[in-house]
Amino acid sequence: MVRGINKRIIEINDTQNPYFERAVLYLKDNQADSSKKALETQAQSFLGNLRTSKPAFLRSGLTSRLWSAGKLLLSAAAGCALTLWFLW
Repeated sequence: MVRGINKRIIEINDTQNPYFERAVLYLKDNQADSSKKALETQAQSFLGNLRTSKPAFLRSGLTSRLWSAGKLLLSAAAGCALTLWFLW
């Protein structure tokens, strides 16, 4: 099966990442007429942004995760207290 006949791609062999050997970026159809240098610059910029951004679970911060866990524990404790109060 042949796929991607009408798509142009940019393959970056040096990602400067210890986990990934290369990156393949698929160009949009409306960007196919751009110059090669501009496309390479945009591709490197895109990969640079990926390198510097943190995963979503790290962006939220430890304090917000602890606060969420604390609220969950407090609501569970309140539910237990109400249940015990109604049972007695």
